[in-house]
Amino acid sequence: MQKYLLVLLLALPHLAYAQQQLFYIGRFKSDEAKTLASMRAIPGIPEKERKAYEKDFFGRLVNDIRSDSFTTYFANDVPASPVFIPAQIQLVSGDTIRMRYYHEYRKEFVERELTFKDGCYTVPVGPWGFEEFFCKLP
Repeated sequence: MQKYLLVLLLALPHLAYAQQQLFYIGRFKSDEAKTLASMRAIPGIPEKERKAYEKDFFGRLVNDIRSDSFTTYFANDVPASPVFIPAQIQLVSGDTIRMRYYHEYRKEFVERELTFKDGCYTVPVGPWGFEEFFCKLP
């Protein structure tokens, strides 16, 4: 009995760490309402770009993140066999991960940090600095 208790006590920190990482694993869909609110709060975006973004531009992209890879597709065009891009994903802090992957079209490695809050993360859009929100799907 004491052996089992000792094994359990030794395993708990590892289990807690694994559970902590789970927050970023899953499918995250672009949230149009949150993204447009972020855009509208930023002054100086040219009217032409603003109108283009407001016409059903956001809210369709899905990012599916695994522990060692990710894929991206449009919600209305889910691939039968999605192709996952290998990535090094590491926890930077309690709510931030760093993803490093090879970008096939740019022919270079890309590194991104994603900070999660309330089941969503954001990525900057264009030179204006507003955020596109991606929120976890059930």
